[in-house]
Amino acid sequence: MIMCRISSKGQITLPKRIRRALDVKPGEQVIFVVKDRTVVLQSLGPVSARSLAGSLARYQRPGSSAQVRESVKKEVAGAAAREG
Repeated sequence: MIMCRISSKGQITLPKRIRRALDVKPGEQVIFVVKDRTVVLQSLGPVSARSLAGSLARYQRPGSSAQVRESVKKEVAGAAAREG
């Protein structure tokens, strides 16, 4: 049995043996599955570029990358000018 304390903020630190057993690294995600007062911790594994594919689609604008870059430069310059 491995124990750890809950901080005043409700946080825990995963003991090294658990991190090794799950093969989790800083920045990776885990999920907690709760059933009948029992919690199962599962690793989601490392985040890959493939898993992020399409996540920025809502920001897509028509045009070439050069046109988009120029448009962003103008927006940033305008915002900076308004700030003074």
